[in-house]
Amino acid sequence: MIKSAIAFVAGCIAVLQLPALPDPLWLLPATGILLLSLWLRQTLLFCFTFAVLWTCLHSQQRLNDRLASDLQGQDMQITGVIASVPQRQGRRLRFEFKPDQQIPVSKIRLNWYQTPDIVPAAGERWQLTVRLRKPFGMQNPGAFDYEGWLFREGIAATGYVRPDPANGRLEAAPRYSVNHLRMQIAEQLQHQGNSEFTPLLQGLSVGLRDQMTTEQWQILQKTGTSHLLAISGLHIGLAAGIGFFMGRWLWSLSTRRLLSLPAMHAGAISAIAFALAYALLAGLSIPTQRALIMISVMMLSLILGRKAFSLQTLALSMIIVTLIDPFSVLSAGFWLSYAAVFIIIFVTRNYTPAPTKQWLKIHLWIALGLSPLLMLFFQHTSLISPLANLLAVPLVSLLVVPLLLLMIVMFAISESIASLLLSVVLWLMDILWRWLDWLASSPIATWEVPHLPISIILLLCAATLLLLAPRGIPARWLGLTALLPLLLWQAQRPSEDAFWLTMLDVGQGLSVVIHTANHSLVFDTGPRFGRNFNTGDAAVLPYLNFRGTGKLDMLMISHGHNDHIGGAEAVIRQIPVRRILTGTEEALPKAERCYKGQKWQWDGVIFEVLHPPKHWHASSNEMSCVLKISNRHGSVLLTGDIESRAERLLVQTQSDYLNADVLQVPHHGSITSSSEAFISAVNPTAAWIPSAYRNRWQFPHDIVRQRYEDQGVELFNTADSGALLMRFDGSQWSPVRWRVHARRLWTADATE
Repeated sequence: MIKSAIAFVAGCIAVLQLPALPDPLWLLPATGILLLSLWLRQTLLFCFTFAVLWTCLHSQQRLNDRLASDLQGQDMQITGVIASVPQRQGRRLRFEFKPDQQIPVSKIRLNWYQTPDIVPAAGERWQLTVRLRKPFGMQNPGAFDYEGWLFREGIAATGYVRPDPANGRLEAAPRYSVNHLRMQIAEQLQHQGNSEFTPLLQGLSVGLRDQMTTEQWQILQKTGTSHLLAISGLHIGLAAGIGFFMGRWLWSLSTRRLLSLPAMHAGAISAIAFALAYALLAGLSIPTQRALIMISVMMLSLILGRKAFSLQTLALSMIIVTLIDPFSVLSAGFWLSYAAVFIIIFVTRNYTPAPTKQWLKIHLWIALGLSPLLMLFFQHTSLISPLANLLAVPLVSLLVVPLLLLMIVMFAISESIASLLLSVVLWLMDILWRWLDWLASSPIATWEVPHLPISIILLLCAATLLLLAPRGIPARWLGLTALLPLLLWQAQRPSEDAFWLTMLDVGQGLSVVIHTANHSLVFDTGPRFGRNFNTGDAAVLPYLNFRGTGKLDMLMISHGHNDHIGGAEAVIRQIPVRRILTGTEEALPKAERCYKGQKWQWDGVIFEVLHPPKHWHASSNEMSCVLKISNRHGSVLLTGDIESRAERLLVQTQSDYLNADVLQVPHHGSITSSSEAFISAVNPTAAWIPSAYRNRWQFPHDIVRQRYEDQGVELFNTADSGALLMRFDGSQWSPVRWRVHARRLWTADATE
């Protein structure tokens, strides 16, 4: 069973790593291999081939479900059901919507920026005027793949609600709507508690975590306790445990019932029922579905008289999970949850210390065992998670969650008792949070690593298994030697006298990263959208971590507009920055003004500020820092948002210095920039445009595009290409387009 599960999961992974689905003609030989393996009783080959065909079928169905290209950008009036609990951020609402037959898609994700007087609720039926587009997201090395997440969640289009008097509710939510019940519970918690811990309680009770702050998430990540403050496998297991013992006890009270069904079997059925109820309360999200299936398989094994808590049962549940949803393997939670259970089974089978010692050691075992996967998915692991979980696990699982569930029941019986229980829960959360906050403040809370090759990750997994193996196995200590590559491995850097240039895909904004042999510079950090999202966190920092960059020698912000400075605060907060230059120094603390004449050299690479003049004054765009980077292999000119006035000044006073191989197109391709004289003076081989897919300004302007094409300049656009990466070391003459280079079968084509 274990080998079959590995083969099945490997088949799913093989398909989901492809840049596109194979031609349907390949189905015929694949089907032949499937039948041949069945006839020859080659179980592993059968499982692998079946998984490949199964995943291809599901993937094709999901890709066919996407919004048609000709429906993008049009105002459409649709009716349907609010399919999730709406998440509020300021005046914006975000929710999933299942439309009727007006458009041939199963589920869309909508934003409503001007919330109406009647706020939509889960389960209600509405008529809305919307503007949609196909699933699309930023594409950057090391960053979250939003398009992959949409594909995994089965979201066929995204968009927003347009102002229209016809927008309105058609029907109230049915009384049996689980999502409507979840929304009512979340609102009641907000009304009764109204505490800094209310978002955490909403996450624990009904799986809604959208109100959690960035600071709260960071504390959970640093302490390795994120799994506790969400409805995870641990809590579904807790609900099943409560149901098992309660069902077994109640059933055993009657001798007549025991004659018809053993108490253990009754407890197992009750466990599945309790786990299902809690999973429904969490919205039956993918992680809770996975936990529910795992528990159901274990309880059914118990009913059938087999060992419930075994590797064979775990393998069977893995096959069932991937059979129901082959896209589960794309989720970090899939691997972490199964790895955690595997570690518990593997270790407890080989070690038999006293229960107290086993409880103390199990957190250390799990922390050690999950570290390679945490490094693979998140490039860090918590060094203090065993200590944090030592208090957090019993406090949350044995006290907070049971009291919280009891409180939810009491809301319908006695509001005064519910309020009393809530006050106890908040008191417990305060104790927990003080503990986690203190641990997270430690300078050794987390161990961050650069993006590691898969070979090192596999070596670390093997080393971890060896270290966790039974004491009788000889040379277990050799597992420690396998950890040496982790300590010694360093991310690749440019050679002396070379530099690497990366223009990140930050939507309608700009962010460029320059690496030399020993130095790093970030030019602009992209925009910020509300209090919970900015491209400093979403794109710049993940890319720096991808390159193993632990500090910045310089952060240069061209000027103070949001699309250039929005992510700066996040970058400064999370990574040491030696020096800050900007065209509007009042926008950032401890920033210096950039001005013409500033010049320095790093590792044989020359950096020169060409604009603005020291005592020159103009609009914010015209005051953008203009930076030229050059070595013997080529040069780059970064221009921020300069417009025609600054361009004329540069041509008049800096014409001898403007020539560059790569030009960052000024102001995203606005018609107010990129004059013919300026393009001629720079005389670039290629021009890179930082703009967003289908942006409302329609940058780059057609006239601007034509100007570059008339002068024979090759154009690259982050909207089409994702991040652009180029090495100025004589080995590369065209940029790597990340959307093409890292393409998966769900990656959108921006030319559609």
